[in-house]
Amino acid sequence: MRNSDLYPGRGSDDMFEVLIDSVSERVAERICERLEERLQQSQRIPQTSQSSLLSSSDRDEDLLITKAEACHLLDRCASTLSKWAERGILIPIRRGGQLYYRKGDVMKMYKGEL
Repeated sequence: MRNSDLYPGRGSDDMFEVLIDSVSERVAERICERLEERLQQSQRIPQTSQSSLLSSSDRDEDLLITKAEACHLLDRCASTLSKWAERGILIPIRRGGQLYYRKGDVMKMYKGEL
């Protein structure tokens, strides 16, 4: 049985286009949902300015900084931080598909204490 038998008046090319349109709409909706989730998550996690990364206080120990900020502070590339994570040296925290680091851990690494 062919598609044209199931849907009279429509050729297989028309059915293929309908299927592609339907899948495209679902993919677009899912992308929008994921973008909205990531935006909401990024608004919940405070971003730190580069100049304030080196200032440290007790309340900042558990502050989360992005992987890019940790790379900048430690003057290391992202692959180095990934290797450190594999070795258990500097462990990231995953939230919403993004990696973050505790500022206190990064500061200990910066000072050579870790």
